[in-house]
Amino acid sequence: IERLVSQYRMRQRLGTGQGQGTIEEQVRADLAVAKAQIPSEPNWWEAKGKIPCPFSNDWLNSVWSGLYIVHLSRWLRSFPQSTNIKVVLSDRFFAHPAETVADVLDFVGLSPDEMDVTKVVAQAYNAAPKSGG
Repeated sequence: IERLVSQYRMRQRLGTGQGQGTIEEQVRADLAVAKAQIPSEPNWWEAKGKIPCPFSNDWLNSVWSGLYIVHLSRWLRSFPQSTNIKVVLSDRFFAHPAETVADVLDFVGLSPDEMDVTKVVAQAYNAAPKSGG
């Protein structure tokens, strides 16, 4: 749900022509488009070359962009997960930002001791403007 709300708000900020009307209307419209693109066979995301990419900018569909299995399955085909891909859940990051950043730095071979990780995660980067009111 948080992902859908975030997508809706981003579209409103960017003025994409989407994100108009209520969030419920937009999600229903996005769901109808995404459902039409999803193959009917079970585990369709595992079939090599069968993952549809119906949107040139998939962030334009809040439902499709939130189907992480679609995006991760493409990467997992090319890189063994155990050695080359680190998936970080946003819930973990928000609950333990400094630990999570230190873990990611370690994963890519950088020492978290070379920077003040706590200070880095306290800084807002690419923050959305606060809504007035």
